[in-house]
Amino acid sequence: MSVHAPGVSINLVRDVFREMMKKKSGTRIAEEQFEAVQKRAVNALAEKEQSLSDRTELKAKLRARRKVKETADKLAAARIAQEKLAKKRKKK
Repeated sequence: MSVHAPGVSINLVRDVFREMMKKKSGTRIAEEQFEAVQKRAVNALAEKEQSLSDRTELKAKLRARRKVKETADKLAAARIAQEKLAKKRKKK
């Protein structure tokens, strides 16, 4: 027994049903938009955290390099002072 109206092909009924199912209610559209906004917010937060993390790592590396350079400069200055002192003692 056929459920559809006489003279209407089953393919047409199937196509109309699919189109009806494709249409979204206003609530569903709003939910999808909300989900998209939430995803963007989460991604933005993750990017911000990553940026802060990268910046912190860069600061730490630069600080470490500066300390190494300062130490090397102090050692070089001490070495030069020792050499000058040694030259003075040799002259006496």
